[in-house]
Amino acid sequence: MTGEVYGTCWSLWGNDAFHWNGLWIGLSLGTYGLCQALAQAFLPGPAVKLLGERGTILTGFAGTCLALVVMVFAKQGWMVFAVMPVFVLGGVGIPALQSLASRMVDEGMQGQFQGVLASAVSLASIIGPLMFSTLYFVVRSQWPGAIWLSVMMVYALAVPLVLSLKFRSAE
Repeated sequence: MTGEVYGTCWSLWGNDAFHWNGLWIGLSLGTYGLCQALAQAFLPGPAVKLLGERGTILTGFAGTCLALVVMVFAKQGWMVFAVMPVFVLGGVGIPALQSLASRMVDEGMQGQFQGVLASAVSLASIIGPLMFSTLYFVVRSQWPGAIWLSVMMVYALAVPLVLSLKFRSAE
């Protein structure tokens, strides 16, 4: 669900907070996408070896939330670009979470599980933009950066779930 906020609110927020034009919005989204792609391609394996899956997932949450705190209070556009390397940490959590989730389901149920997971992602891609755009237009005139607090709240709800998971070792 949290991934939907960026595509939904980033350009609105960039324009409202920094008066970005299409070029700067595109550059910022491209930089964000590049950071995420590089992080997901190269960091999850070493991170899991160093921190374990739970630690990697929580590190991803923490990195994203730290970057979002900067964005909540950012007064100038360059601050967004400066925090992009911290967003890289957010990219390590998703592959670790997907690996963990797949291992928690018996081999015979993998197809059904992947179908449910795909359905959940599709549902989030419907509900997320509606929820985040509505919230953005509520806070926009007073504090556009407050939208990023809502993302941090979703992560805060996810932390106890991650901590409560019973981890099975990789086979």
